[in-house]
Amino acid sequence: MHSVRIQNGAIWNSFFDIGTLTSENEYLYIESLYIDLLLEIAREIDVAFFVIAEFENYDSFPLKDGQNISLEKLPFVAKSILRDKCWCKLVNDSMEIHFGYDYIMYVVINKVNVNIKPILNEYTGMLVIDERMSPYLVANR
Repeated sequence: MHSVRIQNGAIWNSFFDIGTLTSENEYLYIESLYIDLLLEIAREIDVAFFVIAEFENYDSFPLKDGQNISLEKLPFVAKSILRDKCWCKLVNDSMEIHFGYDYIMYVVINKVNVNIKPILNEYTGMLVIDERMSPYLVANR
C-alpha cells in the first residue's frame, strides 16, 4: 500500500476563500491540478470507476452511497467534494481517494508493482505532495 497527501501549499484552504484569500482563477487552476492528478493516476493503474463510500450530502446532491463513478464523472464528483457540496471517499480495489479538511486530498494505492512517482513528480512544483498515510483508511488495513 502506498499513500500520499496532496495540498495546495497556499494560505487558502476552501472554495469559500475565493475573493478574500485567493482569486477565482487561482482556485480553478489548483482545483484542475487536483483533478488532473487523480485522472492520471487512475489511468496509470487501470482504474475504470470508483464507488462512493461514506457519503455525506450537504446540498441535496444527486449522488448516493454505493454508486459507481466512471472516470468521466470523476471531475464532477471531485469538484463537488472540493467545493464542500458533499463529502465521500472514492474507492476501488486498486485505489482510494480521501478528501480531508483544509483542501487536503489523500491518494491510496492498493495495487502492487505500481510506480506513480513519475506522475507525482510532474505535479510537485505546483502542489505539495508527501508520503503520508491517510487518516481516513479503515482501521483493519
